[in-house]
Amino acid sequence: MTLPCAAPYDPHKHGVLAGAPSESFMRPILTAFALVLSLVSVVAQGTGVLTEAEKDGLAACVAELRTARLVKGSKGEKGIEKATEALKASLEKAKSAHKDKDLLRSVEDWMEVFARVNAHGKVQKPDGCGRAREDRVDHTERGKEFGFEYTIYLPPNYDGRKSWPLIVALHDKGSNGKKYLEETLLRNDKDLRELRDQFVIIAPSIGERTAGKKAGDQMRIDWFGPVHYFGIRKCLGEALRICNIDTSRIHLDGCGDGARAALDLASLQPKLFASVAVRNAGPRSQAILGNLKGQSGVMFITRGNQLFATTDGGILKSQLENVQTSAGVDLQFKTLAALEPGKERAALGSQKVDPVVDANRDILTWFAGRARRPFPESITYITDDLGQYKRTAWFVIDRGDADKDAGLSVVVEASVDRAANAVRIKSTNLQSCRVYLNDRLLDLDKPVKVFVNDKELLETKVERSMDYMLNYANENPMDASAIMVGEVRVTVPEEKAPEPAKSGG
Repeated sequence: MTLPCAAPYDPHKHGVLAGAPSESFMRPILTAFALVLSLVSVVAQGTGVLTEAEKDGLAACVAELRTARLVKGSKGEKGIEKATEALKASLEKAKSAHKDKDLLRSVEDWMEVFARVNAHGKVQKPDGCGRAREDRVDHTERGKEFGFEYTIYLPPNYDGRKSWPLIVALHDKGSNGKKYLEETLLRNDKDLRELRDQFVIIAPSIGERTAGKKAGDQMRIDWFGPVHYFGIRKCLGEALRICNIDTSRIHLDGCGDGARAALDLASLQPKLFASVAVRNAGPRSQAILGNLKGQSGVMFITRGNQLFATTDGGILKSQLENVQTSAGVDLQFKTLAALEPGKERAALGSQKVDPVVDANRDILTWFAGRARRPFPESITYITDDLGQYKRTAWFVIDRGDADKDAGLSVVVEASVDRAANAVRIKSTNLQSCRVYLNDRLLDLDKPVKVFVNDKELLETKVERSMDYMLNYANENPMDASAIMVGEVRVTVPEEKAPEPAKSGG
């Protein structure tokens, strides 16, 4: 994979798509930035201090630094030195212009800076705009090369100078990405076209096996398994590489088993997606739907005689409505009229269940009005696989008792309390975690308190750090909202076993 500036970069290793970013990514640069820290340490009041010209200048410097970091040898080292000096000078100039402001306090400013970094070098008008184009993204692991096929649609008016919302469309078993798009979002529907062309759309084709130059390099794909989800994320990473995408507006759309996969993926990695359209499918697991709280919304789409029409379907809907109420998850239900007799088979296309194509307008209108909240005040996260899934929004689980085979899960509910300038954590099976912080979450001019299971565990001052922000943003290079300036590490004390009762007498 390559960055927009044409240097190789793998977002699965270092980014928003990764499980654990590499700690060494910015190591050669961090020492150089130690000198910069003093430039932005003055106490501030308010946000939004940088001018448009200052944002442009800082974005250009950071983009050059990212490019230089990817060049090996002495040429790369010289590039890093030059880019570091340019960024230092740009920060000095900004500090001089805003003498009473702490530049790191303004999260919104830095979100705009990194949005411009991510747009840097993107092609204004790629080939194939206005039509569905089939392609593949390759991956090499342990000497084997395999890949995943996808179909991508860029609207006729696509312009890489601005950011676009993205739809990741997932087909049902037995179909593929191109067929699914042709049967749903890319139907020859004049009334739909104007709304559809507000989005970039990518449809991964996840079959029973990956593609590969050699038959022996191919891998079997079990639906809902690690390779399946890796393939979807790999195709998503390719869309982010090619296009200027607003990462706060990435939406999932799916039908049947593709819809289950979409809902599963959003629940396991809620920090990536703004919303999910689920066509004629229920969740594989209701237990993890609470992970979507405060971040992603879900719309279930069906017909009056389909998903919720049976006795079991009625029970499922009641259970989902209970999740909606008790867990505070944004769930919506769209039920359309049953098809006329004789039209059911034609409605399926290559999907195993009805994709309810006449709901396309409702789905796209709903997508258009939604954006992910990168800094929710409260989060819920349940996971039984810390090797793959351990992070949501501003919270990451480092250690805990999670074992799918044994039926053990780590369960976390956490919130920020601005009045007390505190983080409040309630947990089961959690041993240690990290809380990422910025001034949208808490006031870092004041000490931060941490409560675990209603007991105050620590109180500490979190210093804003330019090193930390740059490193964090570079570990999440395609997410412009990845602005954190410090963290708190928390070790959960073991609960003491109750003392045995003393015998009387």
